[in-house]
Parts: sequence; C-alpha cells; structure tokens
Amino acid sequence: MVVLFGRNIENAKLAKGIHILTGMLVMGTCTSISSKISLAMFCMGWGDIEHPFEKPFFQSILMFGAMALALPLAWIADAITYFRAKKLAESREFGEAARLVPKKEEPKQKTNPIIMMVPCTFDLLASTLMTFGLIYISVSVFQMLRGSMVIFSSILSRIFLGRPIHYHQMVGLGICCVALVMVGTAGMLMPQPGIPSTAAETMVGCCLVIFSQLIQAGQIVTEEFLLKNLSLDPLRVVGYEGLWGTLLMVFIACPLAYVIPGTDYSTMPHNSLENTIDSFMCMVTSADLIGCIVVFFVAVLLYNVYGMFVTDLFNAVNRTIFEAVRTTCIWVTDLVIYTIWPTSGFGEMWSVWSWLELGGFVVLISSSFVYNGILKIPGIPYPAPEKKLDIQGGEEPEKN
Repeated sequence: MVVLFGRNIENAKLAKGIHILTGMLVMGTCTSISSKISLAMFCMGWGDIEHPFEKPFFQSILMFGAMALALPLAWIADAITYFRAKKLAESREFGEAARLVPKKEEPKQKTNPIIMMVPCTFDLLASTLMTFGLIYISVSVFQMLRGSMVIFSSILSRIFLGRPIHYHQMVGLGICCVALVMVGTAGMLMPQPGIPSTAAETMVGCCLVIFSQLIQAGQIVTEEFLLKNLSLDPLRVVGYEGLWGTLLMVFIACPLAYVIPGTDYSTMPHNSLENTIDSFMCMVTSADLIGCIVVFFVAVLLYNVYGMFVTDLFNAVNRTIFEAVRTTCIWVTDLVIYTIWPTSGFGEMWSVWSWLELGGFVVLISSSFVYNGILKIPGIPYPAPEKKLDIQGGEEPEKN
C-alpha cells in the first residue's frame, strides 16, 4: 500500500494516478506553449504576404474540434463496457458483470444535447478573447492572469446560485487581486523576444485575458445550473461542447470575422479581423506551422481526456497544487526555449521584472490556499466542515 493524496491505494492505482497527473501536466503545458508559438510564427499567406500567424478564431476551431472527438471516445468506452459485461454474463460470472454495469441511481432528466450550446457559446467567446490577449503577453503572464476566474466565479455563484462567500474566501479574493496587479505590471514592463508589444498593447492583452475569465466563470455557473439534474457524463459534456463550438465557429464566428474590419489580409477593402482562408494558405506554405498546430490539437484532446479521469484524485488542495505546478512547468518551459534558442523569437527571457512576476505568482498561490481554507488566518471565522454520509448511511467521522 502507498499513500497518495492522503489515501491508501494499491501500487496499480498509484501508477494510474501518476500517469494521469503527468499526462495532464505535459498536455496542459504543450497546449499553452504551442498556442503561443503558433501565434508568433511567420508564414506566407494571402497575396504572398509574409505575416505572423495571429489567428485566434482558427485556434478556437482547432480547440473545439479536438473537444468534439471526446464524443466517439465516449461511444467506444460504452461499447467496451457493454461487451465486457456481456462476455462475463455469458460465462456466468454474474457478480463481476454486475460490478461493471453502472449502479442504479436516482432518475435524472434526459439531457437534450442542444442545451450544451449555451455553455459552449460562453466557451467560444472566452477562448477567442484569451487567444487575442495571448498575442500581446507572455504565456506565463497569460496563465497566471487566468487565476482571476476564481473572483468572477465566486461573485456569479453568489448572484445566480445563492452560494455564500465566506470571510476567508473574501480575504483570498482580495489577495488574488493584489497578485493580478503584480503579474499584470510585470507583464507590461518586462522585455519580450521577437516583435515586442507596446505597454498599451500588453495592457490590452491583460485586460482581454481577465475579461475572458469573467465569461469563463459564466460558463461554469451556467453548466452547474443547467446540468445539475441532467444525465450527461463529463466526456459527453466536453464532446457536445466541442461539436457545437465547431459548428458555431465555422458557420457564424468565422464569417463574421471575415467581414469585420481588421488587419488580416483578405479580399475585403478594409481587410478582415481574421481570414480563415488565409490560415489554410499559411499551413500549406509552412511545415513548421503544421507541426505546431498538430501538437496543439493533440494536446487539447488528451488534456480533456485526462481531465475526465482526474476527478476522483483531486480535491481543493490537490487542484491548488496542480495549478501551481502546471503554471511553473509552463513558465520554466518558456524560459528554457528562449535560453536554448534566443534568436527564434519564441519563449520568455528572464529580466529584473521577472522577480515581480515571481512574487505575484507566490501571492496568487497563497490566495488559492487562503480561499480554499488550506491556509488558516487567525481571527477569521471558518464554516464548520460538512459531514459526509458513508456507504451504510451513517455520518462519516471528521478527519483531523
């Protein structure tokens, strides 16, 4: 027996847990890094004009397309479970077959997949805005600013779900605001490789990322409100969001981006906010860009798949630690890329302002610990821990 996250588990389960956590870390890092690198790549596109591949809408299509593949994965998982149970039943191993068949639970209302279009719209807006913001800031600042979602999710949960905000959570949110100011200031002042953004552009990038987290918080609250009493497993939630997201991007968002004035070259007299045709032309002329896009697509898919298996392993403590480790991995990887390949225009250089970013990162992690009640502050009242029911129906004793 080995202890993992405070639980006694067998070696096989330990190996599975390590595999899932490592996979999420690697795929989460690859998702952010490959997204930033592709945005900074130069390619030959519309009118044989070389320009950076700043394509937030196209990246959203890739993200939702990868998520949509969760649907066939869910069907495959159902088929495997069914045939395994059937085989065991035929061999008269009814006890084992019964174990594989899901236990009956309280009946839930059948879910109409169309309802997933609502949270999907939130996700579409948030992911596209985030990618626009990522164009102007480093990936480490981008990742840390995403911590602002806890502020918005707490406020929206209080307004729409009636969930109270306790005193220690208010303190945690206040500390989080301080951390965001530190990280945002460092992002505006630190030097950047490649074509540097101005202070104004960096500020716009930071604001776009923070505003996207408001929308993302709306998605989470909406999902909780709409799906609370509906029967839909997490893998299908991801799959249907990906399916609707892909359709919305292809038939609504991308055509609108083409006719809206912008700086992307197109047949429009005022050019376009984004020309999706130009995106494919760039891919044809750049093998490196294709490789980066493939890495991004596969990383998004695997990150969502791993995320389906991690629920049983994570509690508030583990999630806080995991997000801290993930942000650290992304930042270290970005620093290593610049150190190894300083003339590429990719990665992130260490400067005097990186110390301010590091300080903001430490404060941000501390705010998470305070918010989740992991780090206790003297003099602040804490709510009594909820008592859980054990399998026999009695109250589970509180753990010291």
